[in-house]
Formats: sequence, C-alpha cells, structure tokens
Amino acid sequence: MIKNFVWILILFLASACAKKTVPTGNSNSLSEYSEDISYLLPKYEEKSKKEEKVVETKVEEIVIVDDSEKIKSAQAKILEYNKTFNNGQGYRIQIFSGNSKTDFENAKGYMLRTYPNLEIYESYSQPTYRIRVGDFIHYQDAEKYNSLLKQRFGTTRILSEKINIKKALNTK
Repeated sequence: MIKNFVWILILFLASACAKKTVPTGNSNSLSEYSEDISYLLPKYEEKSKKEEKVVETKVEEIVIVDDSEKIKSAQAKILEYNKTFNNGQGYRIQIFSGNSKTDFENAKGYMLRTYPNLEIYESYSQPTYRIRVGDFIHYQDAEKYNSLLKQRFGTTRILSEKINIKKALNTK
C-alpha cells in the first residue's frame, strides 16, 4: 500500500515538473478572426442628386380667439346645475348603538358639547337607539373624526349613506 502511494507521489511530482506548452502569438486566436460578409449586406442603388425646387409658402396670420366668456358661462351653468343637488352618496360615523336611553342621551350630549359642527342623526328602532354623526364626502375625512371619536366611544363605525352635500361642504 505504501509502495503504491510512493509511486503515485513520484508520478505527481514528475508531472508537475514537466515543461508546459504555451501557444505562440502566431496562432489563429479569436481576436484576430475576420471574415468578409459584405456579400450578405443589402445593396442600394445610388440616386443622383437632383436640384430641389424651393417652393415659397405664404404664412397665414394666426388668429387668437378668446373663448373665456364661453367657458365662464358654461361653468356658471354647471354650478347652477350642481346647486340643485342636495343629497348624494357619502359617509357617516355611527357612534352609539344600544338599548339604554341614558347612554343614548349621554352620547348625544357629549357630541353637542364637543363637536357642535357635526350634524347628529338619531334613530330609534325598538329596542335599539342609534346615533350617527357627520356628513362626509370622502372616506378619509370620516376616518379623521372616527379616530377621535373611537377614543371616547370605543365602538364607532364608518357607514356609507346618503348625505346632505351642502352640509358636507361646510364641515371641515
């Protein structure tokens, strides 16, 4: 076993000391490769240069039309049309839903004292009292108030309902 190992070691050392062949610079390497492929390229006929005639064009005067009056009248019509809408889809916050009339009155009193700018909508469907507040056009506006009211009431919800648009535009 040791003899075999010694022979393998000698063979390895002999091969490591052998002269290595290095290719010379005259060999065909890839960097020197070239081939003429011009016969594959498309051929175009050369056109003789012709004298181009310059055509004079008349420049017409640019007329600027002032449509601002028409636009203002159209905006006024749209504004008048939009004023006819009182109700639309929006959001309200339900702050109370329960059976206790005293809790209902306390919640209503708190809202009147703390947030007088929010409209209060109360409903009673036996045996449940409900208080919904606000007229919000955008959900984000309702979320701002909801985070404040949730601290006081705990179980508030944002509901999608028909709201009074004019009141919603006045509530900030």
